Amino acid sequence: MSMASVSHRIPISARPAPRFNGLLLVVSLLITFGLLMMTSASIEIASSQYGDPFFHLKRQTIFALMGLAGMLITLHIPMYFWRRISWFLLMASFALLLLVLVPGVGKVVNGSARWIDLGLFNLQPSELAKVFIVIYIASYLERHAEEVREQWSGFLKPMLVIGAAVVLLHFEPDHGALVILMLTAFCLIFLAGAKFYRLLLMLV
Repeated sequence: MSMASVSHRIPISARPAPRFNGLLLVVSLLITFGLLMMTSASIEIASSQYGDPFFHLKRQTIFALMGLAGMLITLHIPMYFWRRISWFLLMASFALLLLVLVPGVGKVVNGSARWIDLGLFNLQPSELAKVFIVIYIASYLERHAEEVREQWSGFLKPMLVIGAAVVLLHFEPDHGALVILMLTAFCLIFLAGAKFYRLLLMLV
């Protein structure tokens, strides 16, 4: 039996995390470009407000390095770990999306309750939900791929999850996160083999 056939039979969640050197390069280039554009737009304001023209550059560079560190750590976590905790991540997503709608908890800016003030920083639940819910959907699709392809019940279960998240995001409102989550989830479900006409019916 060849190694290729053995690898093909191993569930995706049981395989070690692959290397993403190309992804790291692309992310680094995007971060660098973003920092340059942000510095160009804020250098005069930062100089007048803080006495340091590179105040925002320094601040965002720290956040970018923290994000890159988190990315590198995440890349070394086996995929079966994410499958194992996917249900917890889903529950955490809905808990945060509900919590931000509670008066006095959600921080309202320009009519939108999108943030939870944690003192040191503002937490935006929709950003976490976009990632956590996609992880859950991917885990579900791996475990129920045939059911999703062949049965309405297998197809509708992840759609109910997406629908519930969409309703909560609409009430914030955060329509940008809503659209991104829907498109990402629909693409995952389509790639898992769901019939295209079923996805179209969900959009009608």
